Amino acid sequence: AGAVPEGARASVLGGGGTATAALAALQQLGAEEIELWVRSPQRAGRAVEAAERLGLPLRIRDWDAAAEHLAGSDLVVSTLPPHGADDLAAQLASVPGRSTGGTLLDAAYDPWPSALARAWQRAGGTVVPGLDMLVLQALDQIRLFTGRSIDQTLPQEHAVIRALCTAAGRPELAEATLYRRKRVGLLLSKGRYLAAQLLAMLDGDLWLRNARAANAGARLLADAAGE
Repeated sequence: AGAVPEGARASVLGGGGTATAALAALQQLGAEEIELWVRSPQRAGRAVEAAERLGLPLRIRDWDAAAEHLAGSDLVVSTLPPHGADDLAAQLASVPGRSTGGTLLDAAYDPWPSALARAWQRAGGTVVPGLDMLVLQALDQIRLFTGRSIDQTLPQEHAVIRALCTAAGRPELAEATLYRRKRVGLLLSKGRYLAAQLLAMLDGDLWLRNARAANAGARLLADAAGE
């Protein structure tokens, strides 16, 4: 994971509320254009509106063509519910020799692994489980519930992460989660917050609240500069 390489192809599966948050997070990670794969373009209105507000180029793609082109994406975020991409997984698996070097974040975590995750991994891609997302989202919620900001470290945070992973029935994820958070820059380093909080953006339209606050601040600066 980490920052999206320059010129990388980023794709989002689905056009609902989680997809809008994924668009904002991918932009913060460095994506300059995103392909949105949907079954019905008419139901992708929220995602289209979000992309317009962000100034993010968005290409609406036909779901039926996803299996043919998706393997060429460097980063894919599936925002579909459980079994929502089973047909795509079957199509990916049906082509012998199809391979990918991309990374898939599948937001669905039950059942796990999903059919899409299995097909992506068999094709050589990297898979980030939805359960990891759930654990880190819970961690960010604890920060907010205790009056902290997203980038503040909790007291005994490592112990909290281990407890969350155990509660989710995946205690073995604890060390991998700690490692992944450090590797992608989700901890403070040299006084700077180095990476976008992808998982926090998926909770309660945080991306939209941040965007509104930034726009309000920009208006204040513009008004002051014009005086």
